[in-house]
Amino acid sequence: MKTTVDIRETLLHHAEAVAAEQGMPLQVFISAALVEKLRAHDVENNPG
Repeated sequence: MKTTVDIRETLLHHAEAVAAEQGMPLQVFISAALVEKLRAHDVENNPG
């Protein structure tokens, strides 16, 4: 699914650089970052 979000330019450039460093497209990097954040949220709110 495609969506549009507003991201600070500096944050976008940082994400692009790290994604390139890791050899992945920006889309994959952002999706992975969201998954990581959501998993951390789930662990915090549903311990054990």
